[in-house]
Amino acid sequence: MSGNPDLPRPGNTVLSKQALLATLRSIDDCDSSRARVLEMETAFRQRITRHVASLPTSSASFAHSDERDRRFRSS
Repeated sequence: MSGNPDLPRPGNTVLSKQALLATLRSIDDCDSSRARVLEMETAFRQRITRHVASLPTSSASFAHSDERDRRFRSS
């Protein structure tokens, strides 16, 4: 195991399905909590959408480095 052997190790966390669902239900039942979660989901979706939109398309062509160097020197 990597890391400093003198640092404490966290214990195992055990969640019951019932406790997890109760916590999620309490979030769903609270308007401000639900709004906060929806805001986080929307922000995450927008980041993914912007990232995917910035990727090159399958029809994109890239100049080879020597071709790019030639254009740089001629300008």
